[in-house]
Amino acid sequence: MPPGPPTPILVRLRLIGQMEAWTVTSENVLPAGRKTRALLAAIALSGPRPALRGRLAELLWSRRPEEQARASLRQEIHRLLEVLSPAKSDILQVTRDHLSLKPGAIWIDVEEVMRATTSEPASLSLLDGELLEDLAGIDPAFDMWLTGERERLRDRARGVAEALLREQSEPDGTIPAAQRLLQIDRAHEGAWRALMRAHANQGERGMAIQAYDRCRAVLADLLDAAPSAETQRLLTEIRGPSSHRLPARPPAPPTQAPSSNNDRFMDDTPANEARPTIDDPAQPQPVAHHDAATRPPRRQSGRLGAPLRSRRVRFVVGAG
Repeated sequence: MPPGPPTPILVRLRLIGQMEAWTVTSENVLPAGRKTRALLAAIALSGPRPALRGRLAELLWSRRPEEQARASLRQEIHRLLEVLSPAKSDILQVTRDHLSLKPGAIWIDVEEVMRATTSEPASLSLLDGELLEDLAGIDPAFDMWLTGERERLRDRARGVAEALLREQSEPDGTIPAAQRLLQIDRAHEGAWRALMRAHANQGERGMAIQAYDRCRAVLADLLDAAPSAETQRLLTEIRGPSSHRLPARPPAPPTQAPSSNNDRFMDDTPANEARPTIDDPAQPQPVAHHDAATRPPRRQSGRLGAPLRSRRVRFVVGAG
C-alpha cells in the first residue's frame, strides 16, 4: 500500500531562545502559563517517541506526592488542548500512559538543528540562543532535565560545525565556518584561531588582531581565563617582528652645571680616595714657583733684624 500524502505543517514551534508557537495562519497558540509551556516543550523534545505521563508528572511536580502530581498533569493537558485548538487538528495525541505530538504537523526548530549535516548546515543558524531560556526554575527536576537537553543540543551542533570547519582549506570558506562555530560555542579557541589565520592569509592583519581581542574578551567574560599559549603565539606570528618590544633606553646622565676651578680640582680626585686639603699636614702641599720678576715681596716683621716666621701659604692650583 503506497504511503499517504505527508501531513501538512500546522504549527511552528520555537524552543530556542524565547519560546514561541504560531499556526500557519499567524495565530499565537503559545500557552500563557509556564507549566503549560514546559509541558508542551517536554513533549516536543521527547519526539519521535511519545512521552510517559508518569515521567512528565515527575519533571514538573517533583515535590508533590504522585497522586497530586498526576492530577496537576491532567489539568495542564486540558489547558494545552484548549490553547492548541485554533490549529483545528488533533495535534496533541493523548493516551492513558503517553502524550505525543502528531508526526509532521508541527515544525520544531530543535529537530531542524539536530538534522543538520556538513552538506546541509544552514539550520545550525537557528541555534542563536539558549534552549528554553525563559523556563528555568520551573521545578528542580525540570531544571536538571533541561540542562541535559541543552548540552545534547549544543554537542550535536558543535560536532557538525567543527567537522564543517575542518573541511575548509581556503579563507573564503574558513571565515563563515569559523563564525558559525562561534555562534554555537563562543569560547571555542580553535574557531578563533582559524578566524585569525584566515584573515591573516587574506592580508587583513588588523581584522586578525581584532579577532584575537574579541577572543580574549569572551574568554575573560565566560570563563575568567586568558587565551592559551597557542593562541598567543599565533598573535605574535601575525603581528610580525615589529611586535617585539625594544629594550628600554638607558637613562641619560644627569646634566651638571659648569664647575669652578675649585670644583674641577675636587672632581679629579678618585671617589675611593679621601680628598686632600691644604691644611692637612699628612697630605703633600702644592708648591708655588715664582720667578724673580713675579715673586711677591717678603713681608717684614715689625722689628728690624728679627727672624722671619715661617708661614704656610695657601695656593689654589687652577686647571690652566
